[in-house]
Amino acid sequence: MGDKVAVLTNLNFFGINLGVVPSLTNITIEWFIPLAAGGFALVFCLINNKLSPGAMTQSSRANRGMTVFTVLLSLYFAFVMPAGVGLYWAVGNLFAIAITFIFEFIYSPRKVARSAVIYLDSKQKTAAELRDEKAQKKVLSTREKGYVARFKQAEKELVFYALSSGQYKFYKNIIES
Repeated sequence: MGDKVAVLTNLNFFGINLGVVPSLTNITIEWFIPLAAGGFALVFCLINNKLSPGAMTQSSRANRGMTVFTVLLSLYFAFVMPAGVGLYWAVGNLFAIAITFIFEFIYSPRKVARSAVIYLDSKQKTAAELRDEKAQKKVLSTREKGYVARFKQAEKELVFYALSSGQYKFYKNIIES
């Protein structure tokens, strides 16, 4: 009953042991994984800085700082974790690069931004519409104050609220009982 079972898992992938943490002092084949993780992170950041509307609105200094941080973080984690984690990180960045290009092709932010500005401009209210809206809010506010005053005077024990009178038929039996 007290027997221990050893589980042997083969973590080799194309001749690379993904369970080994790459050594900083002993350069082996596993070294390529952190370098790939950092390299793909760099490529992804450079592409993102060129294409992303968010990156375009930031200063180039902020973009460079974020790029350096991301690459160093990728390198650090790929060197202190098993090689499988670094491979995961590298492949994730590779997929992110591909997806960025796909979305750039399908939904180019430059094209979408122009359409969005045109749409927003078409929805702008005129000064007369804004005045009418303000007057309507004032009327509704006055009406609401009247409702609150009448509600306080009624001294009701139970109040049912519905968005429309058409809902009464669904709750009629409950309300009347």
